Parts: sequence; C-alpha cells; structure tokens
Amino acid sequence: AAMVTQAISTWRSYQSTLAKAEQEMLLLARTFEEHVGRTMDGTLSSLNTIEQDEVFQSCVAARDNGCLHAYMLRFVGRYPQLQSMGMVYENGELAASSLAYPVRPHNLSNTQYFRVARSRPQAPYYIAEQQIDPTGSSPIIPFVTGVLDKKALFSGVLIAGLNPEHYQKFYTSISQNRDLVMRLFRDDGISLSRYPYIAEEIGRDISHKEFFDRVSSGTESGVFYETSKIDNINRIYGWRRVEGWPLGVSVGVNRDAVLAPWWRETIIALGISLFLLLGGTLLIIYVLRQLTRLERTEADLYLTKVAVERGADMAIWLDPPGHIRYVNATTCNRFGFSEQDLLAMRFRDINPSFKPESWPKFWGRLRQHRHLFDEIVLRTRTGEEFPCEVNSTYIQFKGQEYNCAVVRDISERKMAEDAVVKSEQQLRLALEASSTGLFDMPLDGRRTAITSPEYDRLLGYLPGELVETFEKGVDKRLDPNNA
Repeated sequence: AAMVTQAISTWRSYQSTLAKAEQEMLLLARTFEEHVGRTMDGTLSSLNTIEQDEVFQSCVAARDNGCLHAYMLRFVGRYPQLQSMGMVYENGELAASSLAYPVRPHNLSNTQYFRVARSRPQAPYYIAEQQIDPTGSSPIIPFVTGVLDKKALFSGVLIAGLNPEHYQKFYTSISQNRDLVMRLFRDDGISLSRYPYIAEEIGRDISHKEFFDRVSSGTESGVFYETSKIDNINRIYGWRRVEGWPLGVSVGVNRDAVLAPWWRETIIALGISLFLLLGGTLLIIYVLRQLTRLERTEADLYLTKVAVERGADMAIWLDPPGHIRYVNATTCNRFGFSEQDLLAMRFRDINPSFKPESWPKFWGRLRQHRHLFDEIVLRTRTGEEFPCEVNSTYIQFKGQEYNCAVVRDISERKMAEDAVVKSEQQLRLALEASSTGLFDMPLDGRRTAITSPEYDRLLGYLPGELVETFEKGVDKRLDPNNA
C-alpha cells in the first residue's frame, strides 16, 4: 500500500510540474503578446500619421526624394521598434529611405508586400516576412501600407521596417539564462522571427503543426509539445493570438530542463520511501517536516490577514451589484460601523455621490483596465463626509468578480493643499498692495517668482510683465558687474 501511495504521489507531482511549466509558458506568451500588440499599435499609428501629413503628401506629389528622406529620417527616430522607413512609388521604384540618400536604383514591384499593397490600397496594413532592408544590410520585418493621393488614387507604398532586435531585448529580459524559445508568426503560419535566432526558422511555414488548427479556429491561447528537428529538443510551448492583429506568439521551454528538478525530487522521495519501509523513525521525521511546512504556511497566511486588517489604509471589497463583501478593521473604525453593519450595506450607502447609472460603466472599465484610480467623497455613520483616494483592483476568484479597493483618507492632504493656495493668494495680494520692490523667489524652481509692481518698475518692466524663476538667474540681473 505504501508503494502504491508513493507511485500515485509521484505521478501527481509529475503532472503538477508539467502543469506549472505550461502555466508559466502561457503567462510569458501573454506578456510577449501584449508587447507585440503595443509595438504594432504604435507602428500603425505612426504610418497613419505620416500618410495624413500634408508635408509628406506634398513631398510625394512633388516626387521630392530629398524631402521624403529628411521627413522619414526625422520621424523614424521617434519609434525605437523601427530600423528604417522607406517610400516606394506606384511603379515600384524605391524613392527614399531613412538609411541613405540618395538611394541606389531599386525596383520593388515584384516583392510580395508591394503587390499586396497595390492590389489592396484601401487595406490599413500588411506585415511581410522578415528580410533584408532594400537599402541596407540589416534584417527587418516590413510593415507596409498603401499611400493614396488626394484623389484616393494609389501613389505608392510606405514601409516601416520593424527591427527584430527590438524583440531580442524582450527575449533577453524574460529568458533569465533559461533554455527558452520565443517565436512570432502570422496567422497564415509564416514564422516572422525566432529567438534565439536560427536562420532556417525565419519564413518557415508552421501551419501544418497540430496546434495551428486551434489558431485557425479562433482559439485565443493554448499549450502544445513539440520536438525540434533542428536540435532534437522536446519543448513545452504556450501560445497566444495577438489581440487585434493577424499574428500569434509562442514561448517554449526545454521539457527535460523542467523535469530535471522533478527527477531529483522523485529520486529523493523513492529513497525516503525505501528508508520508511525499514523503520518508523524516518516516517516520524517526514511527518514532522510536513507539519512544520503546514504551520509555516498557516503563519504566513495569518500574517497576511493581520497586515490587511490592521493596515493604515481602508480595504473594501465590492461585487458587481455593489454589495460590500469585506472590510478591514481600519474601515470599521473610520466609518463608525461594525463589520456586520457594513457587510449588510451597499457601496451607495456610504458614497453620497453614487450614481446608479454610472456603476455598470465603472465595472466595464475596471474589467478592461484591471486597475483604476479615483478620488471620491465617502460618508461615515455620523454624516461626516471626507475625501479619499481609491485604488480599485479587479480580481476574479472561483467564478466571482470582486473590486478589491484600497481606500486612503486624504482629508489632511486636502487641507494642506488648500492652506498653501490660500497662503500664496494672501502673499500675492500683499505684494500687489506694497509700494516697495519685493519678490518671492522659490529656490526649488518648481513655480515662478511672485513680484510686486514696484519691483517690476525698478527693473524696467511694466507691472505683471516680469516673470522670473531661479533658473533664469535673478542674481545675474542684480550683479553690478553685469551693468
């Protein structure tokens, strides 16, 4: 029976190890997907900005290649993901590039991305396979869009060359010296980039792989196992579709590396089991170790609960209908209600400015952004109203949605801010009424100086014309050596 129990435990540990690795790959794939999505959004926005720019349109209409080069050279520096930018006329001739001027004669009419852009000029974009930039020697992922003139006629193709090294930096940040593989691919199965870089993988068609059927069917994410034909390593992959783009990403880890700790733990466990069969002493030690671990976990959970209950900030958890589901002791003390009273209330009972029609919109934004910050006014049991900051966090647990809000009373801060504003107003009135040349100069330079009208006249300015700060060097103006 002991051996059977040990075998079941080993099998569950094996499954748990693989499941943990799968979840980690899904998480890394999601992180990579968000990074790619932001990159693509920024690139498309830049192309739209350029295409609608009157200066760019005039350069294209005049076929002024020097103007186009200068424009793109200035523009490409604003986007770190771009290696280059180029413009191709409607006949396929390369007009200008941010990398060189003038460009050597180069006709791109036979390239796939030019044919696609010319055949579908109204399409917002097309992402081509990784290739060498036409005016350089560095690889790029062409992100192209058709350019239309004012008569909506096709006048060329605008090329934004995505730098594959941009994603290499991201790969380096998440790999942490582990044997990870990261891939970016189109929804037609063409591999756009692979990290670490392997030339055979670039442009490779992976649509025949089993997992790709789920990509084509619209599934958002998943896990698959694959043995590479290049290095013969079996890897665990997590993949995701890039939201809003015809792209997908995958992140894989060496399965053997994942299981290596499990093998070590399994061997140790088997050794312990053999020793347990020899006597009850080792069994007692094992049980005591497990109990110690459990006590440590319970202590950690208790410490967390105490920290939340006795924290300086108020904690209020709400559900979508607005019921209060949890409050800490700080909340009860500030509002003057018992915990039972607050749990029987709704958020509108303590929020005098609550608007029922705005509540569903708030939850929609919270589900989308996951974190929201706001300043509101809440009301205590005695009717006192006080301003507070609310940091809302969206959490879904066991099928239930919660807004875990951390609330901070900012009454004292508001009073301090009002006092500062009032003090500055009083100082300004005093200076304006004074017949003496006076000024108030902040040493930190975070706001402008306040001067009296007489001070302005002494320095040769009309009242209200002189605006001085510490950075402008008032000392230099008053130094007799500068007279």
